[in-house]
Amino acid sequence: MSETVFETDRLTMREWTEGDVPRLLEIYSDPEVTEHLTKCALSTLEEAQTFLTRLVRTYTMFGDGYGLWAAVRKSDGLPVGTVVLKHLPGEDGSGTSDVEVGWHLARECWNHGYATEMARGALSHGFTRQGDTVIWAVTEEENLRSLAVMERLGMVHRGMTRAYYGMECVLFEMTAERWRALRSSP
Repeated sequence: MSETVFETDRLTMREWTEGDVPRLLEIYSDPEVTEHLTKCALSTLEEAQTFLTRLVRTYTMFGDGYGLWAAVRKSDGLPVGTVVLKHLPGEDGSGTSDVEVGWHLARECWNHGYATEMARGALSHGFTRQGDTVIWAVTEEENLRSLAVMERLGMVHRGMTRAYYGMECVLFEMTAERWRALRSSP
């Protein structure tokens, strides 16, 4: 079992491991899960193994405390998805200093509040442990589920952008100041 990066009430965020390859295939072979994550779509165990290698690389590529981690349900140890806290790729694919929060969730785990919980945990980790001052979230305009999570988090809609991933995205922002204010309000 890999080391815990951070926890929420119901979830432990940890590095993905070799033992998770079958679960990665289950999650990312579902076309509804990968509808807006086409580069993550998997269909074989070999592809899942290669995907694991890419995930593990993020733990050093983005620096300590950043990456794409398994969000594991505490009650039964099942990875429910992936939580993301990493530097955004620019329009040309090169790295930026802008930090992104994101989430990918197994379809059978939808509608249980996990995506919002994972993202809140990642925002807290970014602002309190990493010292980030601004964290962004981006998605396609058609990704209504992710847009709803961004709104539940209290992120501020900043319009459309082509600055990241080489595509037009909806852009949401959370500042450390806003995060602290939201956490302290009743």
